[in-house]
Amino acid sequence: MDVLEKQNAKLMLQAKALYRNEKRQKEFICARLALGQLLGKMSDVEYDNFRKPYVKNYEGHISISHSEIYVLVAKSNIKMGVDIEQISLKLDRVKHKFCSKEELSTFNQSLDVRYLGLVWSAKESMYKAIGNYPFLFEQEMQTNINTIETQGEFSAKVSVNSCLHPFQVYYQFFKDCVFTVAEIQM
Repeated sequence: MDVLEKQNAKLMLQAKALYRNEKRQKEFICARLALGQLLGKMSDVEYDNFRKPYVKNYEGHISISHSEIYVLVAKSNIKMGVDIEQISLKLDRVKHKFCSKEELSTFNQSLDVRYLGLVWSAKESMYKAIGNYPFLFEQEMQTNINTIETQGEFSAKVSVNSCLHPFQVYYQFFKDCVFTVAEIQM
């Protein structure tokens, strides 16, 4: 068995130990393989107390996301989070759980499902940048989206314990998905 086969076998064992669902196992394996490519070597992913992934002996920040058939991994020298979401009509049914009144009123005339996907993905990215804190997405997270293009950027903020965290969010739509990168502004 060569090194690559050993790494793949190790990943398969880890995935099966963590997840019963075959889809989740595949997402786990694909994310680790993509991260290995990004970092130039296979590395074990660990999680801090806030459920943020990190790699031992790596100075930067990493973020991982997956949706249906896609996996997204990123690395950066600054705190950031990434998300990839499949655009779905289901978002319209749950928009009140993640959109503020201001966000809903921004596009109230033609509440485009792409807008909802972008808001949801941006907030997921910000959540991943800060860590597993019990946010009220519709109250403590605010996006400032003026227009929607194929790709772009906008400002956003998260308010936690009377602390305001400003973000710059970059996005791109492709096929039936949107991906976002949220960087904490210092």
